[in-house]
Amino acid sequence: MATTPITYSGLTYEQKTWYEKVLLNRSLPNLVHARWAQEGRSFSIPQHEGMTVDFRKFASLSVATTPLTEGVTPSPESVTNTHETGTVLQYGAYILYTDIVSYTTIDPVLTEFSELLGEQAGYVKWPALNSH
Repeated sequence: MATTPITYSGLTYEQKTWYEKVLLNRSLPNLVHARWAQEGRSFSIPQHEGMTVDFRKFASLSVATTPLTEGVTPSPESVTNTHETGTVLQYGAYILYTDIVSYTTIDPVLTEFSELLGEQAGYVKWPALNSH
């Protein structure tokens, strides 16, 4: 009885192709100006305290360009502050997938989905604060 050798053309796509189980990284923008944002500084409006928050900050003093004179007290600086008001808004999203996807896929979809949602949340365009 003659045997027929298995040829490369007789293999399925999955048998012919090596599958890299690490997904490719997504290209993300390098947000240079975001480096100086107040990251990690969060606050919470206490429950039952409304949906508006008030922020205040002192303006920088002007640069001292006049040398001091010995024995003479310089004029005092004027301090000003600014006032900003913000209103709470809710943003959110979710990815719908079936239990079969979570049980059978060979990619780490739950991890990837979490990263995608986190990335999306990071790019929410916050409305400008209303100055008063």
